[in-house]
Amino acid sequence: LYPLHGDVVVDGVKKLGVYAKHRVTREKAFVEALVKSWETEPARGGLTQSELARTVYGNSVNWLVLKTAVWGIVGQHLQKLVEDGRVVMEKKTPWFLKWPEPLFWRAASPFLAKEFEIWWERLAMETRYRPSAREMSESASTSAAT
Repeated sequence: LYPLHGDVVVDGVKKLGVYAKHRVTREKAFVEALVKSWETEPARGGLTQSELARTVYGNSVNWLVLKTAVWGIVGQHLQKLVEDGRVVMEKKTPWFLKWPEPLFWRAASPFLAKEFEIWWERLAMETRYRPSAREMSESASTSAAT
């Protein structure tokens, strides 16, 4: 294998196995963090992508890496976990943003309409992630066994 950076990988099958194992370990860490959050503070409704990144990675990376690379990695894992049915994604509008969308932006600047829609969705919708019922029951059975 010829990676974008680093040395040429001679044993590609072995290296891909290492990558797969690392991905499973990361997913497990994300699900465990979501389960713990849900068990201790269910009223929060789960964690946002940023909260999950800070919870799992904590002080192991600096702020810039957390906000750039790690945040994207966490998002990719969350998307997969949602598709696999292991995590539930819920979008909620925070209480302080429950007003009608200011449509004048679309009329005033048709060129910026798409950018405004993206901005408004990010601002007005808070996406939270929580473990699925299946993950919660597996966590409970694992805790009972130990």
